[in-house]
Amino acid sequence: MQPWRASLGLPPLQHGVLAEYARAAVPTLIAASELMCGPRGKAPSDFPAHVYVGGFLFAQSAERARAVPARAVACSGGGSGGGGACAAPAAEPRRDSGGADELLAFLTARAAPAAYFGFGSMPAPDSVELLRLVLGTCAAARCRALLVAGWTSLSTDAACVALVAEATAAGTLIVRQSVDHAAILPLCSAIVHHCGVGTFAAALRSGVPQVPSPFMLDQPYNAQLAVRLGVAPEVVPFDTKISAAKLARALRTILDEEGGGPLCERARAVAEQVRAESAHTVEHFVAAVEGAGLLTPSDV
Repeated sequence: MQPWRASLGLPPLQHGVLAEYARAAVPTLIAASELMCGPRGKAPSDFPAHVYVGGFLFAQSAERARAVPARAVACSGGGSGGGGACAAPAAEPRRDSGGADELLAFLTARAAPAAYFGFGSMPAPDSVELLRLVLGTCAAARCRALLVAGWTSLSTDAACVALVAEATAAGTLIVRQSVDHAAILPLCSAIVHHCGVGTFAAALRSGVPQVPSPFMLDQPYNAQLAVRLGVAPEVVPFDTKISAAKLARALRTILDEEGGGPLCERARAVAEQVRAESAHTVEHFVAAVEGAGLLTPSDV
């Protein structure tokens, strides 16, 4: 950095780069909900004017934000009947040859409630054990599973393929590599996930209670936040001690509310705040950047 500045005829930096950017009041855009700003859930009052907490950024067009038919978001709770237990209106899943109709039918079937299981970019070290964990959890919690594989391959192991085929035929499991969270999460009765910030944000927006199962990095913080917000009954870390019994206990806490308990009520309230914060995030961020003007080398 210093030789480059010297080549431009500029004096050396007296402080670190981040400190210089702060001194120059470069806009700092935080694409997260205020709910993530500590225990008060508010941006600190001493944040400089150039720091913006603008809400989560969601990639969803107006066309995709149409509500699904009312029958698809009916409460299911712990008994039969399709749809998410406490869901906000979902985006319309596109009906195509890629299995969207099949997935929608699974989630809205008048059967045991369906829970989402997804661990995103955290690949399971043993795909067969992951499947057994999910199926064992659902058997104990008396629910069905949408397993979103993410970075975990479920097609390279013969035992894994056989387990998927058997559970799919029984109607207790449906597997997808990825899904549209805006459209699918509100149709689930509970969301079991790794608490990476993208999935966490989508889960908060969905209005559905969660079972956070973090691996590492920011995930444990996000998981504890879900409990503190009242949208999750407990944290079930994805470690060597994880078990179907632990996950099922947390899931049953959600499903037993049948859409009307404190977890569901808090999930709906948090979803309203997250959607309101994010409604104009892009516009606010664009205005902040455009209003700041361009920096020149001499500014830093």
